[in-house]
Amino acid sequence: MGIHFSGIGFSILVTDLIVRAVLASGGNWKTSWIVLAFFAIIASAYAVYILSFENSMKQDSIKHPFDKSLFSGFVIILILAYFTEGIGFVVQASFLPDIINSLPGLEGYGNLTWTFVGLAGIPSSIILMRLAAKYGSINIIIFSLSLQVIGILIPAISNNIYLNLISGILYGGTFVGLVALFLNLGGKLAGKNPVMLMGALTTAYGIGQVIGPLYSVAMVNYFGNYTYALYLTATIVFCGILLLFFGNKLRVQT
Repeated sequence: MGIHFSGIGFSILVTDLIVRAVLASGGNWKTSWIVLAFFAIIASAYAVYILSFENSMKQDSIKHPFDKSLFSGFVIILILAYFTEGIGFVVQASFLPDIINSLPGLEGYGNLTWTFVGLAGIPSSIILMRLAAKYGSINIIIFSLSLQVIGILIPAISNNIYLNLISGILYGGTFVGLVALFLNLGGKLAGKNPVMLMGALTTAYGIGQVIGPLYSVAMVNYFGNYTYALYLTATIVFCGILLLFFGNKLRVQT
């Protein structure tokens, strides 16, 4: 699973380099979108080719009934924690370059930070999945969320260029891997019926992705900067860490 999710980091890096090349050659943001659209068409065509709809599955699809027993106390906590990660992911995904550009002395460095996000995202899921196999999924999820909290807080407390580049690395190095970690763990907990549980995890993540930008925009408009939105986001992700600490104890006891 880690190899598949590394494509997210790779796509961030490739699209960033394409935009940089277009802008460096005298194009503007409109030209960049057009070039990216053509690139997406080519990539989509290749995806259709390698998936090949002609190679239909011969086995019958299995219908899984709704199984309430899957949603134990630990699983519900896991879903809530993934919700907090949805918020932690989307706030930086939506605003990180603008956050960096808004810091005094860092105008124009937002794109460079985003490049580091892509570079860190490529190997993150592979590395974190291997660590999870050795040290346990919950332990590595907690570790990754902790790193993400640090990355979220850096732009709120410092305008040092190197620290903020590290912020991008911590973001790219955690959010891709956390998706793989949560879904892989959900699949293991669900056993032969992964559809319902992984669907619930993804739904919680998606709700977080909707909520994060809404309060962030409201707070930026009110305070005039991203500082308090970042503090709130870091607090929410930290709550996810606390939930997992509690859930892990609950899991051991049961």
